Amino acid sequence: MQDRNEALLRQLLERYAEGGGVGEPYARPLGDFYASCMDLAGIERGGLAAADPHLAMAAAVKDGSSFSRAAGILATFGIWAPFSVSVEPDMQDATRTMLYLEQGGLSLPDRDVYVGREEHQVKVLAEYFNHVTRMFQLLGDEETAARRSATAVVRLETALAEATRRPDEMRDPRSLYHPTRREELAATMGSFDGVRGCIRRQRDQPGPRPGHRRRHRQRAGR
Repeated sequence: MQDRNEALLRQLLERYAEGGGVGEPYARPLGDFYASCMDLAGIERGGLAAADPHLAMAAAVKDGSSFSRAAGILATFGIWAPFSVSVEPDMQDATRTMLYLEQGGLSLPDRDVYVGREEHQVKVLAEYFNHVTRMFQLLGDEETAARRSATAVVRLETALAEATRRPDEMRDPRSLYHPTRREELAATMGSFDGVRGCIRRQRDQPGPRPGHRRRHRQRAGR
Protein backbone atom coordinates (compact mmCIF):
# COMPACT_ATOMS: atom_id res chain seq x y z
CA MET A 1 0.00 0.00 0.00
CA GLN A 2 2.84 2.39 0.82
CA ASP A 3 4.52 1.67 -2.52
CA ARG A 4 1.25 2.32 -4.34
CA ASN A 5 0.70 5.59 -2.46
CA GLU A 6 4.22 6.76 -3.27
CA ALA A 7 3.72 5.90 -6.94
CA LEU A 8 0.48 7.88 -7.02
CA LEU A 9 2.12 10.84 -5.32
CA ARG A 10 4.96 10.76 -7.81
CA GLN A 11 2.54 10.79 -10.72
CA LEU A 12 0.70 13.71 -9.19
CA LEU A 13 3.88 15.72 -8.57
CA GLU A 14 5.20 15.02 -12.05
CA ARG A 15 1.91 16.27 -13.51
CA TYR A 16 2.12 19.42 -11.42
CA ALA A 17 5.77 19.95 -12.40
CA GLU A 18 4.75 19.78 -16.07
CA GLY A 19 2.16 22.52 -15.56
CA GLY A 20 -0.85 20.34 -14.88
CA GLY A 21 -3.37 20.87 -12.11
CA VAL A 22 -4.37 24.38 -13.18
CA GLY A 23 -6.84 25.69 -10.66
CA GLU A 24 -6.01 23.06 -8.05
CA PRO A 25 -4.89 24.44 -4.69
CA TYR A 26 -1.10 24.28 -4.20
CA ALA A 27 -0.51 22.64 -7.60
CA ARG A 28 1.92 25.34 -8.72
CA PRO A 29 4.11 25.51 -5.58
CA LEU A 30 4.18 21.72 -5.26
CA GLY A 31 5.12 21.35 -8.92
CA ASP A 32 7.83 24.00 -8.66
CA PHE A 33 9.23 22.43 -5.51
CA TYR A 34 9.31 18.94 -7.03
CA ALA A 35 10.90 20.24 -10.22
CA SER A 36 13.60 22.07 -8.27
CA CYS A 37 14.38 18.90 -6.29
CA MET A 38 14.71 16.90 -9.51
CA ASP A 39 16.85 19.50 -11.29
CA LEU A 40 20.15 17.71 -10.70
CA ALA A 41 22.03 19.88 -13.19
CA GLY A 42 20.87 23.03 -11.44
CA ILE A 43 21.77 21.60 -8.05
CA GLU A 44 25.28 20.77 -9.28
CA ARG A 45 25.69 24.29 -10.69
CA GLY A 46 24.60 25.81 -7.40
CA GLY A 47 27.12 23.82 -5.42
CA LEU A 48 27.03 24.46 -1.68
CA ALA A 49 25.68 28.00 -1.94
CA ALA A 50 22.31 27.06 -0.45
CA ALA A 51 23.98 25.32 2.50
CA ASP A 52 26.57 28.05 3.18
CA PRO A 53 24.51 29.86 5.87
CA HIS A 54 23.98 26.61 7.78
CA LEU A 55 27.63 25.62 7.46
CA ALA A 56 28.72 29.05 8.68
CA MET A 57 26.39 28.72 11.65
CA ALA A 58 27.86 25.33 12.52
CA ALA A 59 31.39 26.67 12.20
CA ALA A 60 30.53 29.49 14.62
CA VAL A 61 29.58 27.08 17.41
CA LYS A 62 32.25 27.39 20.08
CA ASP A 63 30.42 26.89 23.37
CA GLY A 64 27.08 25.96 24.91
CA SER A 65 25.49 29.32 24.25
CA SER A 66 26.36 29.40 20.53
CA PHE A 67 25.30 25.77 20.24
CA SER A 68 21.88 26.47 21.75
CA ARG A 69 21.36 29.41 19.38
CA ALA A 70 22.30 27.29 16.38
CA ALA A 71 20.03 24.45 17.51
CA GLY A 72 17.09 26.83 17.81
CA ILE A 73 17.65 28.33 14.37
CA LEU A 74 18.21 24.98 12.66
CA ALA A 75 14.94 23.76 14.17
CA THR A 76 13.11 26.32 12.04
CA PHE A 77 14.35 24.30 9.04
CA GLY A 78 13.26 20.96 10.49
CA ILE A 79 16.77 20.00 11.64
CA TRP A 80 16.18 18.65 15.16
CA ALA A 81 19.10 18.35 17.56
CA PRO A 82 19.61 17.48 20.32
CA PHE A 83 15.86 16.99 20.75
CA SER A 84 12.69 17.50 18.71
CA VAL A 85 9.58 19.49 19.49
CA SER A 86 5.93 19.20 18.50
CA VAL A 87 2.56 20.50 19.67
CA GLU A 88 -0.09 17.80 20.01
CA PRO A 89 -3.05 16.84 22.22
CA ASP A 90 -2.34 15.99 25.84
CA MET A 91 -2.54 12.19 26.03
CA GLN A 92 -4.41 12.47 29.35
CA ASP A 93 -6.69 15.37 28.39
CA ALA A 94 -7.63 15.63 24.72
CA THR A 95 -9.27 19.02 25.29
CA ARG A 96 -5.90 20.76 25.43
CA THR A 97 -2.64 20.74 23.54
CA MET A 98 0.86 20.43 24.93
CA LEU A 99 4.40 21.17 23.86
CA TYR A 100 6.15 17.82 23.50
CA LEU A 101 9.92 17.42 23.84
CA GLU A 102 11.36 14.18 22.52
CA GLN A 103 14.85 12.76 22.76
CA GLY A 104 16.72 13.00 19.47
CA GLY A 105 19.90 14.11 17.76
CA LEU A 106 20.99 10.65 16.60
CA SER A 107 21.58 10.01 12.90
CA LEU A 108 21.45 6.22 13.27
CA PRO A 109 18.09 4.64 14.14
CA ASP A 110 19.17 2.70 17.24
CA ARG A 111 21.08 4.12 20.20
CA ASP A 112 22.59 0.66 20.83
CA VAL A 113 24.59 0.98 17.61
CA TYR A 114 26.60 3.74 19.28
CA VAL A 115 27.14 2.09 22.66
CA GLY A 116 26.87 -1.64 21.83
CA ARG A 117 29.82 -3.95 21.40
CA GLU A 118 28.29 -6.63 19.20
CA GLU A 119 30.01 -7.22 15.89
CA HIS A 120 27.24 -5.86 13.68
CA GLN A 121 26.90 -2.74 15.85
CA VAL A 122 30.61 -1.99 15.68
CA LYS A 123 30.52 -2.52 11.91
CA VAL A 124 27.59 -0.15 11.37
CA LEU A 125 29.19 2.56 13.50
CA ALA A 126 32.46 2.21 11.56
CA GLU A 127 30.56 2.53 8.28
CA TYR A 128 28.76 5.59 9.61
CA PHE A 129 32.11 7.13 10.55
CA ASN A 130 33.34 6.57 6.99
CA HIS A 131 30.15 8.12 5.62
CA VAL A 132 30.53 11.25 7.78
CA THR A 133 34.19 11.47 6.76
CA ARG A 134 33.15 11.38 3.12
CA MET A 135 30.58 14.14 3.70
CA PHE A 136 33.28 16.41 5.11
CA GLN A 137 35.50 15.61 2.16
CA LEU A 138 32.70 16.59 -0.20
CA LEU A 139 32.57 19.89 1.70
CA GLY A 140 36.21 20.43 0.74
CA ASP A 141 38.14 19.06 3.73
CA GLU A 142 41.31 17.06 3.29
CA GLU A 143 41.09 13.49 4.53
CA THR A 144 42.88 14.14 7.83
CA ALA A 145 40.67 17.10 8.68
CA ALA A 146 37.57 15.20 7.53
CA ARG A 147 38.38 12.25 9.78
CA ARG A 148 39.01 14.58 12.71
CA SER A 149 35.61 16.24 12.19
CA ALA A 150 33.89 12.88 11.76
CA THR A 151 35.42 11.72 15.04
CA ALA A 152 33.92 14.75 16.78
CA VAL A 153 30.49 14.05 15.25
CA VAL A 154 30.48 10.41 16.28
CA ARG A 155 31.74 11.27 19.76
CA LEU A 156 28.93 13.81 20.23
CA GLU A 157 26.24 11.45 18.98
CA THR A 158 27.61 8.67 21.18
CA ALA A 159 27.31 10.95 24.21
CA LEU A 160 23.69 11.64 23.24
CA ALA A 161 23.10 7.91 22.75
CA GLU A 162 24.38 7.19 26.25
CA ALA A 163 21.71 9.56 27.61
CA THR A 164 19.00 8.15 25.32
CA ARG A 165 16.45 5.69 26.63
CA ARG A 166 16.47 2.20 25.15
CA PRO A 167 13.46 1.06 23.10
CA ASP A 168 12.36 -1.33 25.86
CA GLU A 169 12.36 1.60 28.28
CA MET A 170 10.00 3.50 25.98
CA ARG A 171 7.23 0.91 25.93
CA ASP A 172 5.29 2.29 28.89
CA PRO A 173 3.85 5.70 27.89
CA ARG A 174 3.17 6.49 31.54
CA SER A 175 6.89 6.52 32.26
CA LEU A 176 7.36 9.15 29.53
CA TYR A 177 4.63 11.52 30.65
CA HIS A 178 6.20 14.42 32.53
CA PRO A 179 3.97 17.53 32.56
CA THR A 180 6.21 20.50 33.30
CA ARG A 181 5.46 24.21 33.65
CA ARG A 182 7.38 26.68 31.50
CA GLU A 183 9.35 28.09 34.40
CA GLU A 184 10.31 24.58 35.52
CA LEU A 185 11.39 23.71 31.98
CA ALA A 186 13.50 26.89 31.83
CA ALA A 187 15.19 25.94 35.09
CA THR A 188 15.86 22.42 33.80
CA MET A 189 17.30 23.68 30.51
CA GLY A 190 19.58 26.19 32.23
CA SER A 191 21.54 28.30 29.75
CA PHE A 192 20.38 26.19 26.81
CA ASP A 193 17.83 28.46 25.12
CA GLY A 194 17.60 26.57 21.83
CA VAL A 195 14.15 25.32 22.81
CA ARG A 196 12.83 28.85 22.23
CA GLY A 197 13.73 28.62 18.56
CA CYS A 198 11.99 25.25 18.38
CA ILE A 199 8.87 26.75 19.91
CA ARG A 200 8.93 29.63 17.42
CA ARG A 201 9.17 27.12 14.59
CA GLN A 202 6.00 25.39 15.78
CA ARG A 203 4.24 28.74 16.16
CA ASP A 204 5.26 30.13 12.77
CA GLN A 205 5.30 26.91 10.74
CA PRO A 206 2.63 24.57 12.16
CA GLY A 207 2.43 21.07 10.78
CA PRO A 208 4.11 17.66 11.05
CA ARG A 209 7.77 17.36 11.83
CA PRO A 210 10.25 14.63 10.92
CA GLY A 211 9.46 11.45 12.87
CA HIS A 212 6.34 12.97 14.42
CA ARG A 213 4.45 9.67 14.24
CA ARG A 214 6.80 7.75 16.49
CA ARG A 215 4.73 6.19 19.24
CA HIS A 216 6.67 7.15 22.34
CA ARG A 217 7.87 10.58 23.34
CA GLN A 218 9.31 12.37 26.28
CA ARG A 219 6.73 15.00 27.12
CA ALA A 220 6.69 18.38 28.80
CA GLY A 221 3.58 20.40 29.58
CA ARG A 222 2.97 23.79 28.13
